[in-house]
Amino acid sequence: VPGAGSPGSGQGVDLLELLEAEVLLEVERFEERVWGDVDPQTADKLREADREVTRAEESAASLRHLADQERQAQEEVLANLQRQQDRDRDRVHPGPPGGHPGAPPGARAHPAAHSDRQPAGGRQPGGGRNREEGGRQPGGR
Repeated sequence: VPGAGSPGSGQGVDLLELLEAEVLLEVERFEERVWGDVDPQTADKLREADREVTRAEESAASLRHLADQERQAQEEVLANLQRQQDRDRDRVHPGPPGGHPGAPPGARAHPAAHSDRQPAGGRQPGGGRNREEGGRQPGGR
């Protein structure tokens, strides 16, 4: 049919569907002739085997679907766990890794960088040690 397969025409799709329906009908007729030529007992056995194959395929498809659902659920749990660990890490160590921009991943800042015990001027009086550590206190004692 000229122009039946031209792009944009629905005729090509319609023709293809019509041919597919005709082929399926011919296959069914052929199967009926084959079954008619087969011994009835053998035909029953073949039909039962065909039903078993169909059940096994359906079961396999169902199991694949369940496995996919389980995989997706596990991936979601892992992603949630990773997000929670990231939030927890951000609460414990706020700011960029290493305490300054450009620090390599996994680097940690020096503990003194996060200490709130040091005055803004740098070292504590008494050489950086407090009274419990045996350092001198202002005033000589």
